[in-house]
This record gives sequence, C-alpha cells and structure tokens, in this order.
Amino acid sequence: MATIPSFDSSQFFSDSWLDESECINAPQQERGRQTLIKILVAAKKLFLSKGFDETTIMEISRLSGISVGSIYHRFPDKTAIFLAIHEAYRKARIEQIDEAIARQKRAIQSAVDVLSFHVGIVFDAARNDQIYLRLVERQRISNPLVNDLQLQWDDDFCKKLLSLYLPHKKQIKHPDLEQAIRYLHHTLRGVTLWSILPSPSPHQFLNVDQEDFQEQAYRMSAMYLGIKVSSTRARAAP
Repeated sequence: MATIPSFDSSQFFSDSWLDESECINAPQQERGRQTLIKILVAAKKLFLSKGFDETTIMEISRLSGISVGSIYHRFPDKTAIFLAIHEAYRKARIEQIDEAIARQKRAIQSAVDVLSFHVGIVFDAARNDQIYLRLVERQRISNPLVNDLQLQWDDDFCKKLLSLYLPHKKQIKHPDLEQAIRYLHHTLRGVTLWSILPSPSPHQFLNVDQEDFQEQAYRMSAMYLGIKVSSTRARAAP
C-alpha cells in the first residue's frame, strides 16, 4: 500500500533543506543552524495547536528559548516563518513521494495499479496531515504566495503522475490524458480537503478515515478515466 506518514520536526527541517532553502539564508555555523531550527520547530508547534493568526512572535520566543530580537534578525515577520515551514514540508513530501514512486514502479502493471497508487497517496496525506493541511488552506485564502506555491506543487505532482499513467495509456479511455490527470488530481485533493475542513464531525457526510469514501472516490475516478475495474482496489496500492 502507498502510505504517507506524518512528519515529525526532525524530518521537516533537515540539513539538506537548510542548505537548499529558497526562503532563508542558512547559517554555516552549527549554533546558528540550531537556533534557526528551534525557532521553526516552536513556530510549527504553535501554528498547529493555536493557529497562525493566534500565534505571536513573543510566544514563539518563549517556546523556543530564542529572544524576540534574534527571531526578527532571521525573519522579518511571522509570515516569513510560515513560508519557511511550508517550504520544508513541501520538499520533505516531494522527497517521500519520489521514493514511493521509485518503490512502486516495478509493481505497477496496469492503469488500475497507477490509479490505486494515486488515490492512496491523496487520501493518506489528507488523513495523516489534517491539522497542517487546514493551516495551509487558511493561509492560501489570505496569502497569494502560499496559493501560488501550492498550485505549483500540485502541477509538479500531476506531471509525476502523468509519467506513471503514460505507459498504460491504451487502457485509459480519455482523449486528453494530461488534462484528465490534472482535473482528476485537483478534484481528489479538493474533496479530501473539504472532508477535513473543519475537523470532521459525526454529522459530516465525507470522512477520509472511512474506507468507503476512498473506495467510492477510486471507482468514480476509474469511470472518469475510462479504466475498467473488477474488484476493490482503492486500499490495495501495488
């Protein structure tokens, strides 16, 4: 099964991300790097527990043990801290998805296998990162840059998926495969996000923790692509 576990802070803020970051200038000295990570770890914890708007720089300072002045020396404002966190999250997710694709390539024998993998990735991410995804969606509404970053990420992921679908194009009855993958992925992502915004309640119709939801999303996706399926495959990624 294709699974996307949630990340802990040590996975978020790796040395490779610090050196390749486009959002921050990573210090070369270990002490400076650890200071930066303490700020980001504290901010991430507060953003997830309290929300972005409700978190203050003073609270980040208290939790991280880093002075307010030192925080402002590294970040002009709270939004810059969030963008750094989101960049780290995106890069960690991309790396993990690339590893999952590499592991699954030999096992993928048909368009059914690709679709099962695709649906599994979307649902696993929604299940395991609900709080973080809610935070991101709220920021997309108020910050065009966050929205642009997410759209670019989705577009890049669609290209990765297209490379998996293409070898099985003859099994897919859609005239424009590239467009179909984009529509399908954004629809899947949209409906899973809708199901976790706000927190699922007993009265909510869709819930990503319910297997039937994923199964029906898989079957509707297969119908849209024109892929014939004969058995339950939504939870059985190759």
